[in-house]
Amino acid sequence: MIAKKKMDDYNWPDLYRQADEFMRQYIPETMIHTRYRLLFDGRPAVTVHFPAKGHKQELDLLQKKACFRRIRGTTVNGVRLVYANIYFTTDGSRIYGEEEETLK
Repeated sequence: MIAKKKMDDYNWPDLYRQADEFMRQYIPETMIHTRYRLLFDGRPAVTVHFPAKGHKQELDLLQKKACFRRIRGTTVNGVRLVYANIYFTTDGSRIYGEEEETLK
């Protein structure tokens, strides 16, 4: 496969949808940041955030996955929010690290 190099080469609505489906398996309250487009090491990434309270076990599980990287946290109106990036394969077809599971 040919690696995509430009931001506009990716199907961003599909990436947002994939990230939303992936995160809702763990934390239904996840918000997807659809106005951000990121490339990291040649891979597209989608930024998400969710409330930290009540999701410690899910966060610990997600942090062990290759596709998830916690980037920061903030408090808004007394609610602690966790911000993270979800990374995809270089061609943007699947979530990074999850391709082994989907191919079985």
